[in-house]
Amino acid sequence: MASQRVDNIPKEQWAQVIEERGKPVTYKKVPVREPGPDEVLVNIKYSGVCHTDLHALRGDWPLATKIPLIGGHEGAGVIVATGALVDNVKVGDYAGVKWLHGSCLACSYCQQADEPLCPKALLSGYTVDGTFQQYCVAKAAHVAIIPKECSLEAIAPVLCAGITVYKGLKESGIRPGQTVAIVGAGGGLGSLACQYAKAMGLDIIAIDGGNEKKELVQKLGAKAYVDFMSSKDLVAEVKSHTEDGLGPHAVILLAVSEKPFQQAAEYVRPRGTCVAIGLPANAFLKASVFETVIKMITIKGSYVGNRRDTAEAIEFFRRGLIKAPYKVVGLSQLQSVYDLMEAGKIAGRYVVDTSNNHLQASAEMAAANNFFSIIAGVGAGTGRSVALKFAKTYPVVLLARSPANFESIVNEINASGGQAYGISTDVSSPHSVANAFSEIQAKLRGKKLAAAVYNVGGGFVRKPFLEMTLEEYEAGYQANGRGFFLFSQGVLPLLLDSVATSPHPPSLIVTGATASLRGSAQLASFASGKFALRATTQSLAREFGPQGVHVAHAIIDGVIDIPRTKEWLKDAGPDAKINSDAIADSYWYLHTQPRSSFTQELDIRPYVEKF
Repeated sequence: MASQRVDNIPKEQWAQVIEERGKPVTYKKVPVREPGPDEVLVNIKYSGVCHTDLHALRGDWPLATKIPLIGGHEGAGVIVATGALVDNVKVGDYAGVKWLHGSCLACSYCQQADEPLCPKALLSGYTVDGTFQQYCVAKAAHVAIIPKECSLEAIAPVLCAGITVYKGLKESGIRPGQTVAIVGAGGGLGSLACQYAKAMGLDIIAIDGGNEKKELVQKLGAKAYVDFMSSKDLVAEVKSHTEDGLGPHAVILLAVSEKPFQQAAEYVRPRGTCVAIGLPANAFLKASVFETVIKMITIKGSYVGNRRDTAEAIEFFRRGLIKAPYKVVGLSQLQSVYDLMEAGKIAGRYVVDTSNNHLQASAEMAAANNFFSIIAGVGAGTGRSVALKFAKTYPVVLLARSPANFESIVNEINASGGQAYGISTDVSSPHSVANAFSEIQAKLRGKKLAAAVYNVGGGFVRKPFLEMTLEEYEAGYQANGRGFFLFSQGVLPLLLDSVATSPHPPSLIVTGATASLRGSAQLASFASGKFALRATTQSLAREFGPQGVHVAHAIIDGVIDIPRTKEWLKDAGPDAKINSDAIADSYWYLHTQPRSSFTQELDIRPYVEKF
């Protein structure tokens, strides 16, 4: 098969380079390598940051790294070139570059699908250059195939942490309906282990420290929580959470200290399995020989998954069963992430965006400390997706009439290491809106507003015009006309105040609909409100755009794919509905547009939708 490549591959790229062990990484331009006959070139879009990367920087593991070294082994991107012998993937495919860069494929370990144990194994970001660069060469046989419907930034942490814990669960031999104890359940690896365990039909005993971790693991499906910090008899307490009192069938050890590895052998049930995954420094496994023999327990290590494990772990993610809590920063801010790791201040995972240049990235990192965003109108669809997207960079304030609409989203963001507040607000009431903005100023004192999204969808009335009351007709205007007027008068002074300092142009983004363009039969109320919303947005764009505030109107022309619309258009094919996460991506794109290229109106529709 002939090699393939796209036309616009640059000669140089930005990368983070370890030039001396134990010293900060250097952000610099490096050449883009050409792939060999059995290799591919992946345009890395996002790369997760793992504690192993910190060990590579320090050089404190027994296995030596190459120097200089480009770290990283959780890279997700697009294949842009293939070698002449490559026939399993093609240009344009989504691919992941993971810890195992390559193996010989011929030794006894490779032949039995234990390629991570291959004596000639190559390790991404450790013995070969990894994914903290914009273009990365990888062995075609070992790249992870990522389905096109998957978010590249969201899947990046799965390429190491997800695969690792999934492999550990498989190694335990545990079966659906049995009980697994996960030690370190509230950390980055542990939160993923809980999700995989739940998806595999297991009962979970989560072991960690503190109430914050307790709340997180309970949301992830843990049946019981044992706080090692307050437990008077951890072994007895773990056993008490199993139906017969004999202990869990398996223990997944993700801890970073030695003691939990010793305790596990005491509370695992007879014939149970303890799987060691965490790597505490200078630690040793210690277990009573008598107990080990009499209880016939198994103590084993689990490294990383093989190619089959990788495909299976990704499939769980594709089905929506796995969500890794993460924050996105620019590639140039990698050293700042390492500093947070060193200080123990990371909740969830960090993902670096290689497309951010060094100036943008620095501003992104500072945004969470100095700016915030507001989303009015949240629920299970667009509002939730927009909130989660903007929460990766800013604290978010969510406004909705009913707390039930924002409470779960606020909890989800805060549990993932973000910062979110919900305020019950009726946007059509001047008093309610004034109170909401007073509360915002009190909660976020000292921060400036970077982005505001008006996503209120109320006032939908479908009725023959001659049967419609004046109150029903005005319902569409209350939310889309009156509500937007009050919201805009609240946010525009704050956005103007941010023009000089915001990392991106301060933005007011408005959600429209098909009815913004045409009034369909029996939709006079809804369409009149949406027409008013669009006209007001156009006027504000012309007035405030020259002052540096980006006002944009997004027409959502189609059915949004949410649980409520599951049965709609079910025979129209997989691309007949709009993905709410894709809408959120579009809104973020509008917010980050430079002042030289503002988009005033955007039409988002499935390709099958007529217009």
